[in-house]
Amino acid sequence: MVTQFFSTKINIEQNDRKQNNDFFSDIVEIIIITIITIIIIIIIIIIIIIIIIIIIIIIIIIIIIIIIIIIIIIIIVVIIIIISSSSSSSIIIIIIVPIIIVIIIVTIIIIIIIIIIIIFITIIIIIIIIIIIIIITTIIIIIIIIIIIIIIIIIIIIIIIIIIIIIIIIILILIILILIIIIIIIINIIIIIIIIIVIIIIFIIVIIIVIVVVVVLILLFLLLLLIIIIIFVVVVVFVLLLLLLFLLLLLLLIIIIIFFFFFSFFFFILLLFLFFFFFFFFFSFFFCFFFSSFLFLTAMS
Repeated sequence: MVTQFFSTKINIEQNDRKQNNDFFSDIVEIIIITIITIIIIIIIIIIIIIIIIIIIIIIIIIIIIIIIIIIIIIIIVVIIIIISSSSSSSIIIIIIVPIIIVIIIVTIIIIIIIIIIIIFITIIIIIIIIIIIIIITTIIIIIIIIIIIIIIIIIIIIIIIIIIIIIIIIILILIILILIIIIIIIINIIIIIIIIIVIIIIFIIVIIIVIVVVVVLILLFLLLLLIIIIIFVVVVVFVLLLLLLFLLLLLLLIIIIIFFFFFSFFFFILLLFLFFFFFFFFFSFFFCFFFSSFLFLTAMS
């Protein structure tokens, strides 16, 4: 489950990175497109202004040329009229004065028209420049607003991603801590159970050993007591028998001494030999038995 959680977290982070990358790439494309459109609009406006200026210059040049041609034509006509007519000065004044007046009026009208055209063109140019400035400023403001909105959105997304990552990390830390606590509790329970089982086994073994030792000691004590009783009884019986035999031998000796006076000397020696033989035989048997029993008791103790 932990590995699945980590894998899902990694996939979520990768998807978030992809989405962020796509979002950033879209933002960059929008900015590039807006910049390119602004540059194209500015270039078009500059070209239009240049074309208008060229047209105005051409119109002014044409008007000047027309005025010069008219003036030249009027001067030529006046000169021709003056040369062709040899009348008096009054005729010259009558003809020249209106011509001059017409020329002056025409020139004034043409100058006024040129001034009006220039003013109109300048107004148009100023209006176009103002429109261009307004368009550029609006586009720049729109771009700035879009960039600010994008930055705010990016900051919000980053904050949300950071909060999600922090929550995921906190959840992972809590899960790991809970797992560690559960593992520690299970290990402690297992250790306590093993210690209890070992203590019970040791207690049972100690009880069994104590019981066995006590039983063995009781049996050994009973066996030793039985052996001591048997040895004591045997020794006592043997001592009593030996005393009885000694008394019998004494009685026999007394009888021999009594019979010594009544029987021959050979029979006395025979009886004395038998007395000493039986006496030493029983004494040696008693000594060996008592000494072996003493050694056995010391070895058992």
